[in-house]
Amino acid sequence: GLWRVLKLLEAAILAFYVSKNFHVPSFRIFVLSVLVISTTIQITLGLTQFFASNSLNLRLLGGHFFDLSTLGIAKIAVNGREYLRAYGTLPHPNILAGFIALSFPLALSMPFFIRRIGYLIFGLSLIGIILTFSRQAWLALIIGLLPIIEWSKIRKFKVSMPYLLVLIITFYAFGIFVLNRTQESFNLTSPPVFEREILIKKSLDLIINHPIFGVGLGQSTYAMANVFPSLDSKLFQPAHNLFVLALVEMGLLGGILFLSYIGGVAYIIWTKRNSRSYLKKPLMASFVIFLVISLFDHYFLTLDQGLLILGVYTGLWVAAW
Repeated sequence: GLWRVLKLLEAAILAFYVSKNFHVPSFRIFVLSVLVISTTIQITLGLTQFFASNSLNLRLLGGHFFDLSTLGIAKIAVNGREYLRAYGTLPHPNILAGFIALSFPLALSMPFFIRRIGYLIFGLSLIGIILTFSRQAWLALIIGLLPIIEWSKIRKFKVSMPYLLVLIITFYAFGIFVLNRTQESFNLTSPPVFEREILIKKSLDLIINHPIFGVGLGQSTYAMANVFPSLDSKLFQPAHNLFVLALVEMGLLGGILFLSYIGGVAYIIWTKRNSRSYLKKPLMASFVIFLVISLFDHYFLTLDQGLLILGVYTGLWVAAW
């Protein structure tokens, strides 16, 4: 629990550093470029993993070896054939998908995006997020991008025609995977849906039993195993909802603080709604994407990579732009 407090402090310091320096043009371009370039690298690695059916053993980049035969690895079956979901160097495809989804609106806003390289990044981002097979990220990206689409340009088919062609080609190539994964979402008896439902119900029981201070930061898995030992062992994991998880681990006191953080960031973004910055719509979209993903996953609080991503983007959301 103390270690998780230190990790939260690390993310808070990172957010403070980014927010205080983002007004400097050189720092702003540096941060945005790093996000776009690192996302592109992760997508390229994920694409290679998908076709190679293994992780490429990227130990120098913090990865490890796994393939389709590795126990517990994330994969998808289409027409009887199994495929490895894209990981990049991250712990799970859902985290890679969240990273891509959050970076996607910013990639669209970069000045170089009006050039030909922009179409390549646009296409790679679409392919990358498809090959993670993360339905929550797909939904979040759609909801986040809808409000910032310039419908007038689409009607005139000026700037948008190349992007439309990229969309058509991408979905033509990977449409079978998208359809297969989407159909699974409507099956309420499928294991992912059923397991999330059980986790939410058991998490609510933990909240009732520990209403004020919660079970402790980073302790929800331990508490789940001890309070409900008869559960299938694969259900000994955090609730796949960031807001429920905050209440489980931090109780009402910590949960209120966490909701205050969310509300504070939303208020700061709302005060900038009249800003003329080219970053206004992309950063608003990324905040909406974060909120949607938070309804279905927990990694922004439970994994180091998720906390660092949250720290960087919190800094971007509250910075001057």
